[in-house]
Amino acid sequence: MFGQFLAQSGSVVDRIQSAAEYFQNPELTSSDVIWLCCAVAAVAAAVIAAKLVFNYRMSRAVYLPAADVRDPKKILQTLDLCIVRRSKLEFKIVSRQNSGQIVSGMPEAVRNGRIIVAMSIAFSANQEKLKGERVHCYFKVRQGKHTAFFNFLSNIDAVRAGEDGFLELAIALPDVLVAGQKRNFLRMDPPDDFILEISLWPEYIDNATDWKTNLDEFPPPLLSNVDKGSKDLRIRDISASGARLIIDKAALNKAGLAPAKGSRLMLLLCLWDPVELNELALWMICRVQKYVSASDTPKVDMGVQFIAWSQIKNPEKRELAWTILDQEDGEVPPLGNWVAKRYLEEYRKSLIAE
Repeated sequence: MFGQFLAQSGSVVDRIQSAAEYFQNPELTSSDVIWLCCAVAAVAAAVIAAKLVFNYRMSRAVYLPAADVRDPKKILQTLDLCIVRRSKLEFKIVSRQNSGQIVSGMPEAVRNGRIIVAMSIAFSANQEKLKGERVHCYFKVRQGKHTAFFNFLSNIDAVRAGEDGFLELAIALPDVLVAGQKRNFLRMDPPDDFILEISLWPEYIDNATDWKTNLDEFPPPLLSNVDKGSKDLRIRDISASGARLIIDKAALNKAGLAPAKGSRLMLLLCLWDPVELNELALWMICRVQKYVSASDTPKVDMGVQFIAWSQIKNPEKRELAWTILDQEDGEVPPLGNWVAKRYLEEYRKSLIAE
């Protein structure tokens, strides 16, 4: 009877007024009172259960900080998340002069106040000299569609061979995890639509010491993707300090280019800015840091580090003014800005998609 009465009522206010009038009805039976008590108890039980479920989920939620982490427990929690998510730990030695090489490993555990990092290179006795070196480490942790970046300074406490014979480092736990990462560590795989041109030349030198500056003296590039249908030369994993190039072997051989680790090339990179609606053209002198040419693939995987860069400041003169980069923390500022903007755009899209 009472359920039918509620179903027939209109708004919440109408139901309350009707309920008040209903309970003043002398014909109210004990079964109606029992039904009402059961309904109230069911609602209360549902609210309590929902609260318990919410509290349980919050207690099980993974902690993903958005600012510097100084609490030792939260530092451990964040590093544990890095290990669980199988995130790489990238670092470079900062205690050595002119040591700008970035290496990476997989953090496997935290033991005795140290982060155990497994490297993908075989252990050798001369690597023991790494003990005591100061390193700047970077990593990221992901939860759902959100990613947080951190970096910290620490020391290599121990160097040893792992069970598989590969190099294993023990890095001291830091006192603080700094939120964010340097732009030359911020990398992205740019959409092909944003890459207007990639062209490669050998390293052209004037007077045996300086790079050429007059663009009118440059011959056509030996390799380029100007043909929109061409997939001979593609760029991947770009940052303010370097890039990864995927090159067709046949096209590379036809162009007469024979890059090797340590060799140098000149790269023209033209990028589209979808917000500013303009083109960013950058010339870079690159050092080949990685060159992989497997026999079972038609592509070459080449990683390059930028060692100098230039833009045309005066289009009428068509001259370049080269800026040499610091090999410790060197980055191409306009490229760093471009990558950071595209990264933020993708991050905002991920938030909207949720």
